[in-house]
Amino acid sequence: NNGKAGDLMQVASRREDAAKWFGVPPPDLSLVASARNPDWIYTYLISFYRDDERPTGWNNALFPNVGMPHALWTEEGVKVPKFVEKEEHGEKVKVIEGYDMQRAGLLEKPEDYQRMAHDVTNFLAWASEPDQLSRKYIGFGVLAFLLILFFLARQLSKNYWKDIH
Repeated sequence: NNGKAGDLMQVASRREDAAKWFGVPPPDLSLVASARNPDWIYTYLISFYRDDERPTGWNNALFPNVGMPHALWTEEGVKVPKFVEKEEHGEKVKVIEGYDMQRAGLLEKPEDYQRMAHDVTNFLAWASEPDQLSRKYIGFGVLAFLLILFFLARQLSKNYWKDIH
């Protein structure tokens, strides 16, 4: 690997291969972080459940039938949804009302997995815009400069027009 610090990351699999393996190409979560918000990614990461009818064996409550397998399942474990039927707009629909853990993951407590999903979400948000912090500092500098410029222009205007009534 000839990469240097600061180089962009390269995707390991091609879109065509991912579409063949998973049914549809999985979403690029670093792009999703800038298109949506990090809260959506966090909810997405904690919403995977076991579904043997899907090509990957996994499904997502937030993004049904997504083409991405649950990459963090070894940490979270295997959970299956508890479906209940509810009536919405005159039709009966199946809604998830919680999960049962079939097999525990490496992270034994759900809070540990949620913390890990939070950390992954923060990384993806940073990876989507790594220069965001420097842009904010530049923006504050520009606003401070404009404020000083406004104050000087106002004083100059007062001085210029003081003799004209």
